[in-house]
Amino acid sequence: MLLPVLRAVLRIRWTSQMSRASTEIRWHQKRVDLGFMSDDGVVVVELKVSDWRRAVRQAFLNRWVAQSSWVALWHDCITDAAVEAAREAGVGLLVVTRDTAYPLVTPGPPMRPGGESPVQEELLARGTRMRDLLAEAREVHRAAFA
Repeated sequence: MLLPVLRAVLRIRWTSQMSRASTEIRWHQKRVDLGFMSDDGVVVVELKVSDWRRAVRQAFLNRWVAQSSWVALWHDCITDAAVEAAREAGVGLLVVTRDTAYPLVTPGPPMRPGGESPVQEELLARGTRMRDLLAEAREVHRAAFA
């Protein structure tokens, strides 16, 4: 699911290929699936094939460390309940297809606007670029859909 989300992030122009980005970013006792730097600050995305309840809970907590927090769900698993839960939690919802992703729900404001973010610190320390994640994700995606 990572490749379609990365493609969408670049297509929508949330960030550039040279922006800092990483997967599995440690934050206290949890990991954020995807994080990247945008012009507005840190954006985080929880990627789940079907467990939208868990994804919404995680994304809600991520609002404390990001400018915007999203859930990316496989298109076949989007339900009215998932959409409503995302809206109520103030998190964005991306519909993921084999080739790309589309925003369905826009996230609310961060819980701690303008504050220091441990996820941002991790992104800056790792030095990974969006283009590097994209190259790695292409290989995994090819193998999955071969």
